[in-house]
Amino acid sequence: MPGAAEGRRCDGQKVSLSVHTPSAADVTAKPAQILAEPQADWRSHNVLLLRDIEDTRKSKLGGEYKRITLGEIWERASKPEALAKSKAPAFIPSNFIEWNGRSHDVQRQFGKYHALSVDVDKGNHPKEAILKALAGFLGGAAVLIYSTPSATLQSRRWRVVVPLAGTVDYETWNALQRALTGHLAGLGIVADVVMARAAQISILPTVPPDARDGDGQPQFYEFQRINGHGLDPWSGIAGRAVADVLQQDKRDAEARKLAAEEARRKREKRRAERGDDVSVIDEFNANNDLAGALASCGYKQDPRDPLNWRSPKQTSGSYATRIMDDGETWVSLSGSDAIAGVGQEFGGGQGRYGDAFDLFVHFQHGGDFKAAVRSLHEAREQDERKREEREPVDAASDSEFWSGQDLSDGYSFTPLASLDGSALRPRQWVFGTILQRGEITSIVAPTASGKSTLVAAAAMSMATGKEFLGFALQEGPLRVCVWNLEDDREEIERQLIGAARHFDINMGQINGRLSYQSGLTQSICTVVEERDGLKIAKPVDEALREAIRRDKIDVLVIDPFVKSHAVNENDNRAIDVVVRTWKSLAADLGIAIVLVHHTRKLNDRMASADDSRGASSMSGAVRTVLVIQPMSADVAKELGVPESEREDYIQLVNAKSNRARKGGADWFKKVGVPLGNRDQYGRTDWVAVAEPWTPKDSFAGVSPHDVLRCLERIHDGPDGKGHEYGDERFATYDGDEYEKPLGDRFTASARGGTTTNPRWVGNVIMDEFGVEEAAAKKIIKGWLDTGLLEDRKYYKATTRKLSNGLSADIEKQRGVVAQLEFTERLNRDSGDDV
Repeated sequence: MPGAAEGRRCDGQKVSLSVHTPSAADVTAKPAQILAEPQADWRSHNVLLLRDIEDTRKSKLGGEYKRITLGEIWERASKPEALAKSKAPAFIPSNFIEWNGRSHDVQRQFGKYHALSVDVDKGNHPKEAILKALAGFLGGAAVLIYSTPSATLQSRRWRVVVPLAGTVDYETWNALQRALTGHLAGLGIVADVVMARAAQISILPTVPPDARDGDGQPQFYEFQRINGHGLDPWSGIAGRAVADVLQQDKRDAEARKLAAEEARRKREKRRAERGDDVSVIDEFNANNDLAGALASCGYKQDPRDPLNWRSPKQTSGSYATRIMDDGETWVSLSGSDAIAGVGQEFGGGQGRYGDAFDLFVHFQHGGDFKAAVRSLHEAREQDERKREEREPVDAASDSEFWSGQDLSDGYSFTPLASLDGSALRPRQWVFGTILQRGEITSIVAPTASGKSTLVAAAAMSMATGKEFLGFALQEGPLRVCVWNLEDDREEIERQLIGAARHFDINMGQINGRLSYQSGLTQSICTVVEERDGLKIAKPVDEALREAIRRDKIDVLVIDPFVKSHAVNENDNRAIDVVVRTWKSLAADLGIAIVLVHHTRKLNDRMASADDSRGASSMSGAVRTVLVIQPMSADVAKELGVPESEREDYIQLVNAKSNRARKGGADWFKKVGVPLGNRDQYGRTDWVAVAEPWTPKDSFAGVSPHDVLRCLERIHDGPDGKGHEYGDERFATYDGDEYEKPLGDRFTASARGGTTTNPRWVGNVIMDEFGVEEAAAKKIIKGWLDTGLLEDRKYYKATTRKLSNGLSADIEKQRGVVAQLEFTERLNRDSGDDV
């Protein structure tokens, strides 16, 4: 039975096309006539609908997005909406519509996909050329093509929607998207690879009002709908292309795994054979984050996967270099890298691999390994000579650092004259009990953990006097300056504006109290290391003091600390001088200074105050050390956070504070905030903003009655006889008497497995309260600490040996329940007037 294809030219005239079974010649010669038996089942498939490109439910937990069927999308093509591009409705070709449906991680995990989306914004291709290129791949499947809101006759841009025969998971859909993009690229049509992202949106047919004539008709709009069946991912050219993509993914993953293993073996061999050479290499790798090393060598990070990078040697647009799970090995499958000889070869020419040192060898020393090692030894020897040459008192750095002191009359000491503490000036806390006037606070965090995000939100809180982060502002609004020494001014503004938008801050509330500077515009270097020792950069110090006085700054943030000086960051004495320079400035001007610093490599270990990168004197010289911890997998499991969302949560730990108790919020969640700006395609920038987050209590919704019921089950034991006794209640063992119940008792120990161990009491708690294993362990510890459970020896009848088992204090809990019931009855009888 023949189907029909319908289209419309830019002059509005309709076109009808006949449809019949294709031959190879037809596919090549008549691209508009994609020939298939029409099947409408795919028309009823629902996908996620956005009311506009800024539609997000992240702050509305539990709310769903709307749905739209593929059939409705098909119908909309003939009547494009007259809306600005920013207000245009859009869709994601997945049926997962929960509040977090715009999260790529969530869609990867839960999304089921009904269609392919293609975006062709380059090349000014006519519609017929796009359809011709699609024909061979689709093999008679239905297809919709329509021009985009920004398309013109001189710059034709297209959206293509291809329905699938059924529902596929993300992996299959992603492979199909990439296969189609590759197919089009082979025919000279460049489609945007970003459409393979799990939650990438496609704008529905729209022509903005300013792109219409006086009668409201589009100045340019074309579309064409060709009926047919849904595309089968596993048959025809499409099926073979998907199989090739998946097979190549598998080969690439295996190759990278083999390369990483080979790298590990070679590192171990190098450490065993090369003696002192390996120490300088390991030291170099420890002090150079791999992502930072790649970036410094000109590699570009994949915006869709931060572990993937594109080499500066590559001529293609792919991201062929990947950071492996160990965090210190990169593997490249780029032929360009192989030709250039970056790193080391593996698999007989399959690719290249290496670490940060291998990048140093290639990009800084032209591939000369010995020269690279020699330069590291020379640098180490030079540092050692400088340390030996420096005299503690006469060094230029010390004389200059202490030049503000008048020592003409020698030192003097002040006797304690009073024990009246009320006469002392209180400490001047300005932000909770973590920022104090006259003192230095250090924020230490791993790379890409969210420290700049948290700093932007804190700066906005202090400048407005609004305590939306949970930290008290004893002095009210403050004048804050954020000096970001890595990012350009636009990126700094994105972070600050994102925080303002999220927390509903307007310019009137800031009132000129928030300022910033970029290190790319104005750098800062407080201390330099020269041949004759360390020197304070006095012109810098004086200019900085003048600027702070002029703008009446209360809080100065330096991010990152490592770029505020020019000394060896591993030299304890040099770093101590740098921090003392900042301390002197803070004390003299009465301001609070925040130094943002990176951690060394942690290898999945939680950070502490001692983990700041470089010299340990850094943490010793500051008053307060705040550590930002990304949420670990174990903590996420304990707190009930899905693994796909774990990276959105960070914890602020007050790791060193000997002047006040820890205070303020400690958990934060990073949420995405649109900035409202637009590029030529209508896309807006999104930034992460940190907001306070409180973990859900494991006991939320658990009543004392629930606890009593659970304790009664524990009291009975796994066989129901844990506290039943026969005629003989006690057994003698080594001169002591022990309880001798008829049955077994539960154990607090998870030894031998947890859910697989029927005697582990956590199984009862998980069953009663519906919590996860980690939460059950937390409850067990709490009950043992409070005495509701007691772990003690008893004589186990089945083994005739002593064993550890749990006794539950049921009477104590019954008293709690009885008191609760009495109070409830009293309230009820007295009309709640007690």
